Amino acid sequence: MASIDRELKHNKYPYLIMSNIGPEFSISREAFVARSKSLKRQGKGNKLKAASPLTDYEIEALYQKQILGRLSDSQCLSEYHVV
Repeated sequence: MASIDRELKHNKYPYLIMSNIGPEFSISREAFVARSKSLKRQGKGNKLKAASPLTDYEIEALYQKQILGRLSDSQCLSEYHVV
């Protein structure tokens, strides 16, 4: 819904779907809220997108592959073919 709102705003459309101002998209907003509640009840709602921390084994593997370490900037850049 937010991406549609951005597109409408970009094209200077006078109404936004998620805006509570005006009745233009009230049915769409109600349907969106109802579907969101339904998905949350099913355990499919908004979930945290946090990454899990690296283990000591994974960190050691990155050092051995010289992905982590005391490389100079130029070595890092050439390592990843950026230069």
